[in-house]
Amino acid sequence: MMTHNGICRAGFKRPLARGYSGVLALSFLLLVFLSPGRAWAESEITAAVTSNFPPYYTLNDKGQPEGFAIDIMNAIAKRSGFRVRYIIKNSWPEATKALQDGEVDVIPNAGITEQREAFAKFTPPVETFPVSIFVRTETQNIFGLRDLDGKTVAVVTNNVGYSLLKQRNNINLKVFDDKVNALFALTAGEVDALVYPEPVAMQIARKAKIDHRIHVVGMPLTEITRAIAVRKDAPELHATLSQAVAWFVRSPEYRAIYVKWFGTPTPYWTKQRIVWTILFVSAAFLLVIVIAAYFARLNRNLRLEVINRTQAEQRLQQTKQDLISAQEIARLGSWRLDIASGELWWSDEIYRIFGIPYDEFGASYEAFLDAIHPDDKAYVAQQYEGSMQGTFPYDIEHRIIRHDTAEVRWVHEKCEHIRNAQGEVIRSKGTVQDITERKLVSDRLTQELEARKIAEEKLQETLDQLEVRVEERTRDLSNEVIARQKSEAELRKLSRAVEQSSSVIYITDIDATIEYVNPKFSELLGYTPDEAIGRNAKLLQSGNTPTEVYQDMWQAILSGDEWRGELEDRTKSGEVFWAAVSISPVRDEHNAITHFIAMHENITARKNTEIAMANARQAAELANKAKTDLMANMSHELRTPLNAIIGFSETMKHSVFGPLGNAQYEEYAGFIHSSGTHLLQLINDILDVSAVEAGKLNLREEEVIVQDICAAAMQIISPKADEKCISLKPIDTPDLPMLMADPLRLKQIFINLLSNAVKFTPENGNISCDAHIDEQNKMVLTITDTGIGMDHDGLDKAMTKFGQVDSSLSRTHEGTGLGLPLTQGLVELHGGTMELESAIGKGTKVSLTFPAERVLTLEL
Repeated sequence: MMTHNGICRAGFKRPLARGYSGVLALSFLLLVFLSPGRAWAESEITAAVTSNFPPYYTLNDKGQPEGFAIDIMNAIAKRSGFRVRYIIKNSWPEATKALQDGEVDVIPNAGITEQREAFAKFTPPVETFPVSIFVRTETQNIFGLRDLDGKTVAVVTNNVGYSLLKQRNNINLKVFDDKVNALFALTAGEVDALVYPEPVAMQIARKAKIDHRIHVVGMPLTEITRAIAVRKDAPELHATLSQAVAWFVRSPEYRAIYVKWFGTPTPYWTKQRIVWTILFVSAAFLLVIVIAAYFARLNRNLRLEVINRTQAEQRLQQTKQDLISAQEIARLGSWRLDIASGELWWSDEIYRIFGIPYDEFGASYEAFLDAIHPDDKAYVAQQYEGSMQGTFPYDIEHRIIRHDTAEVRWVHEKCEHIRNAQGEVIRSKGTVQDITERKLVSDRLTQELEARKIAEEKLQETLDQLEVRVEERTRDLSNEVIARQKSEAELRKLSRAVEQSSSVIYITDIDATIEYVNPKFSELLGYTPDEAIGRNAKLLQSGNTPTEVYQDMWQAILSGDEWRGELEDRTKSGEVFWAAVSISPVRDEHNAITHFIAMHENITARKNTEIAMANARQAAELANKAKTDLMANMSHELRTPLNAIIGFSETMKHSVFGPLGNAQYEEYAGFIHSSGTHLLQLINDILDVSAVEAGKLNLREEEVIVQDICAAAMQIISPKADEKCISLKPIDTPDLPMLMADPLRLKQIFINLLSNAVKFTPENGNISCDAHIDEQNKMVLTITDTGIGMDHDGLDKAMTKFGQVDSSLSRTHEGTGLGLPLTQGLVELHGGTMELESAIGKGTKVSLTFPAERVLTLEL
């Protein structure tokens, strides 16, 4: 390792052991005289060196290598009997690659690293030098690696200093290509420090005469050991060179080469330092004489000072004792707290107040908090912290628990804080006073005052309640009079309402004995009050109402519920009429049923109308059923001849058995075929609608893939779409769940809707199908076209059976008007709904929604 003055520690500070040298010498002799390695003697070896790494490698004016490493290598080779041929490389990586590839035999003064030891063997060290931190002489704030945080540090490209610091993000690195520029950047103040091999940097500084302006600080960051690197496949050469190096580094010749390239170290005892040392010693001698005279005089004054101080301490002790006595009488103690150290000092009285012996107190703020009553700790800490922040003063009362007796005592605390220049609290001081007796007296007085206040409040409350009760009673009596008057008025009003009611009203007891009837009772039923009162209400029964109705009625009203229903009543003259009846129980103050009030309203005319309507509806249903049965039974008779007509016309149209002989016949055959097909479709739709209405259309449900059903329907419709150049877009929703449905009917739904879309979409239009699952897990299928569209009236007409938007005789679009109603019926059979959205000139969108229970979600 290099010292700060440039002396090589490998050569002078750590000589090789004699035993090691002897072993190497013996090895050398054996290699020379006994082994084939003697072939190296008097032979040439090749060495790789860089062109510019002074003072180790550089080129002279003739382009030949020179430098410290060159001189060392030449001297060692000469001693070993070798000639050295140098091969110059531009960089260290090129030099190491040349050795690794076998292009050269050695590299002089190469740094020993683990990577290089993989392909080279190293001789004993030629030198060891430190990588150090350099700063300017006047720098006072950098003393080592830790102080480089936030500083700008110079390093050299591809140098060990850059490798050591490049990972430290907290250091600002300034990378130089040249070490001289880096050194002068340090002296110029461009950077705060330089990290570089120490002997090289010091040699450059001495050569530039600026070594007095820089110095090394702290410990070296690392030590670089350099030796001769030898090819790993040349053990004899390695042994020869190792023997020579071990001897050479201890020789005077090595020292001479070192001084040549790194300079002579500056001696410590220069003339200037000797002069300053003599002056310093003389001044120190004179200072000792002056100090001795001063202390002789000071000794006399000190004796007087000791006497005065002793008297002052006696007076201070007396004052202190008086203060302790005063604190004991007043039960008042003082304390101090150092915030930084947490040290707490108490006066004697505080120890007595808290009942804590001197040797059992922790002398800290936390120990003080331990003596506070648990319910008051948070309050005391909050108040103290608030006073430190300046929010409020520290002047509080709280409880403590004595250490010796566990007795709860009350204390009054006050304190003030001492702050530094920045306003931070550094110390606190205050007082603690035992106020238990005063607190007890105060609490008793407070309790007595509180009790007296409560008694006065209760007395006043009693007086207020009495006054309120008098007022309430007066108000109640007044309200009772008013209520009675209102009740009598209401009773009169109710009596008039009952008397003048258009309905029959009568009152019975719980056995149905009539006690009151209104005038309408006599008018409608023919019984006078004298004839009805006292008789049972059964006199109104016609005998036509089932017994079960009366049983339900009695069960309801005896249970306290109101009963409503329709009964057939009979008048005194025997006439039967229908009545809407309402019977309610009447309860007394004990909630017991005492009477029943019944109201009968004549509804004979309405009842006759309802019966007539029911008969008409039944007749219509029978007629519709007969129509449906007729259509269902006629399906075979209608389809059989139509199938024959369609089949024969298609045979004629395609000339299966030969030409017809006339083109007009072929045209007529086409007309017959298309008309028959249209008529068969009409019959099928009519039969399907009839089956849906009759409830005879049964679904054959299974799990279906909606995309496949849609694609199959589009394949059927595509010829008609191609005729009009209409684009068909099938469902392409990925991961669409399967649907539980009748595949044939679902396909029929798609065909009907797609046929309508193709029919009403102009040429070059678009028809698209889509599907998705909504937020309620329902499947929604949509068919959208760019057709002619419909208005609101058109939508209503399209959804009626046989309804067509264009219903004129000259309409341009064929159809039966059953497609949409049939499609809606098929969707509803699946529990779904169908919605149409359309606008004239903007096309139509049909949305089919199937319930969530039909959507088959895949469970993982």
